[in-house]
Amino acid sequence: MSADPGSENVDYKKLGADLDKAQWQQFSFIKKEDHAKVLDGHPVGVANGQRLLVISHSCDLIHHSDQEMYAELLALDVLNDKPVDEMAKPSPRMRIISVYDSNQDAPIYCRARITQTLRVHRNCLCNLSPDKSISLRSSQDVVGLRGKSEREVCDWLAARYNRGWAPSEFDRRLKKSVGKIQPSLTRLRGLGVEEIFIRVTPAEELPDNEYYEVTIVILIDPEYQQNKGAIESEARSLAGVVQQPNKVKLVTPPHVVLSIDYGYGYLKGMLRFADVFRDALAAQNVAVGSRK
Repeated sequence: MSADPGSENVDYKKLGADLDKAQWQQFSFIKKEDHAKVLDGHPVGVANGQRLLVISHSCDLIHHSDQEMYAELLALDVLNDKPVDEMAKPSPRMRIISVYDSNQDAPIYCRARITQTLRVHRNCLCNLSPDKSISLRSSQDVVGLRGKSEREVCDWLAARYNRGWAPSEFDRRLKKSVGKIQPSLTRLRGLGVEEIFIRVTPAEELPDNEYYEVTIVILIDPEYQQNKGAIESEARSLAGVVQQPNKVKLVTPPHVVLSIDYGYGYLKGMLRFADVFRDALAAQNVAVGSRK
């Protein structure tokens, strides 16, 4: 949803120039006292304990045409303490980020939720200036380069598009076993596995007392078909790790077939194993996917 105050009468060339002169850019914070002005007429409000962060790219903010009518904002929940448990479990929908106040030595911790993004017309920022007292940049960040918090927010925002559609709850359940999944995937790849696909049903977030059903298909490079028996044995080990009592259930044993004999039409609706668990596997330095 977006606030759209008289956008048809906006001089976008002047608006872009004014926003540039006021030094609006990506990751600018809006002053607390300007929250009401920016959100005037917007159907979504901001709580007292939140701060508004501009997440639109800088060049979009100062664009000189109506091709970029809106500025995208993110409402951050300001936290009283460092949320150690939440920081250890980042997800595509929630992230803890460090924010730096010029009047404090220690960082402020904020909770970002992808559901707390909102759009306002760029004209809402006209005649206002960013809050320079607070920033995603620390004194340790290198001038001219994105700082650590800025990079984390960029990667997190991009992750909502660059991820498989498997439910976050399913991803969370298997992340607990990623340390055991890693050696199995490494052995499978060494035996000549070309690709691993997975189907997860239902494709929605489930409560803790319901389980996901999983089908796994393993494609073998024809050059390594003599390893099929060893791959099938390792696939059973992988299946044992993937399954979790009352959490994740394989509906059939893993299908192990030569890639040239398996129609890709059958794979419709399936995901590459590596895409579903990219973040968790990357953290463990796991290489899985096509050998080519």
